[in-house]
Amino acid sequence: MNLAVASWVKCEKAEYLLDMMNI
Repeated sequence: MNLAVASWVKCEKAEYLLDMMNI
């Protein structure tokens, strides 16, 4: 897996979690 892709996925997951907690 490409490092850039992995970091992008982590960023997407982080934004998703923040959005969930923000409700």
